Amino acid sequence: MTPARVVTIFGGSSPFFPALAESLARHAAGLPSLVVRLYGRDEGRLGVVGGFCSRMAQHRDTPHRYEWTTDLDRACEGLDLAVNLIRAGGLEGRHFDETAPLKWGIPGDETLGPGGLGSAVRGVRLAIDIGGAVRRHSPDARFMNLANPLGILVAALTDVLGPGVFGLCELPETTLIRVAELCGVSRSRIDFEYLGINHQGFFTKLAEGDRDLFPILLESLLASGDPWQLGFDPSLLTRLRMLPLSYLRLHFHPEREVAHAKKRARSRARELSALSDVILKDLARGSGEELPASLSGRAMPWHDLAVVPTIAACLGGAPTRQFVTKSWERGLGGLGAGAVLEVPAMVDEGALTPTFDRIPRSLPSEAREYLDAALRFEILARRAAEAPDLRSLEMALDACPMVGTAGSAKEIAREILAHCQPIRTPPGAHRHANTL
Repeated sequence: MTPARVVTIFGGSSPFFPALAESLARHAAGLPSLVVRLYGRDEGRLGVVGGFCSRMAQHRDTPHRYEWTTDLDRACEGLDLAVNLIRAGGLEGRHFDETAPLKWGIPGDETLGPGGLGSAVRGVRLAIDIGGAVRRHSPDARFMNLANPLGILVAALTDVLGPGVFGLCELPETTLIRVAELCGVSRSRIDFEYLGINHQGFFTKLAEGDRDLFPILLESLLASGDPWQLGFDPSLLTRLRMLPLSYLRLHFHPEREVAHAKKRARSRARELSALSDVILKDLARGSGEELPASLSGRAMPWHDLAVVPTIAACLGGAPTRQFVTKSWERGLGGLGAGAVLEVPAMVDEGALTPTFDRIPRSLPSEAREYLDAALRFEILARRAAEAPDLRSLEMALDACPMVGTAGSAKEIAREILAHCQPIRTPPGAHRHANTL
């Protein structure tokens, strides 16, 4: 009998995790037998989440056994695959990232700009601690990072663990699905070229055979009654002749995004925090026969589109084409070798291989200028996050494309330093473990 493969979920106490467990159960036929080990700091939440997932696996008769632990060493033993979901600082940290930059007229986000720097300060040292524990106990395990700021954490983890580290995001794929709908074509027929960094990428080609889809997309947007539905003024898209990912609206339309954020009754982080409290209560009393209805309050398309197919591929299942963030050995799109870039790639058990015919050989000047600046910011942000002080944070902010002249880098750096501190794994460690 083939032994079960071990997958550890760092951040496994999240009340949103059972949605991923349910996706694993639905796709069990394409997966080996699994031991899914949940790691978190809160024993009570781990017990609720792990207990529900165990009950669900039993109801569905899937070969997935759930364990949970607050012991980092135990979490890292005998791993085949590590999956990082940890939001360092929790949803309160995300609330800071979303709201603090607004006072300088800069949109807030946990990946881009000053908010991304605050998120990095909280999360980089924690990722390094976890990566070190994985290296000690399971040096051959692959490491999939889903946590933000994704590219910065991938760079930090790569330095600890080597080339087995990668990040994963479904946003480029959901963008292509939306383009297909707007253009009235099948997603499978779209020929594209894409290159970027996580949440900050550009589709430089969109076609169906010899037919350029870009004019059709613009025409569809203008006729739709909601021309901004992809996040951008169509006149900007006409000028760029590229389609940026939706998060780049924060860069291209900052005043509009700041105005929208200030009109919100509460931040997205606060909305998710309230929802997670409801979900946790529902999980505690749930039989496991089905997911609580409260979990539908957050759309999570990444599970079916990206995470579960990639877990299967890494464990010997069918290879899958995904959009992968990694430190690539060779230069891509005219960007330097070793840069942490998001590109279309084939994932299988043994390798991550860029899909070169889907990557532009060179970038249009505006995309190249933006990505050069964003990559420099991420490098400086990662360095600052390892040992944050006023000078290092200010240097990173001076390089940030979203800061520019909108505010004082020194003032923003002081704000980050006052509210964001590196989070570390707890000392000592053998505290609690449970298996069902």
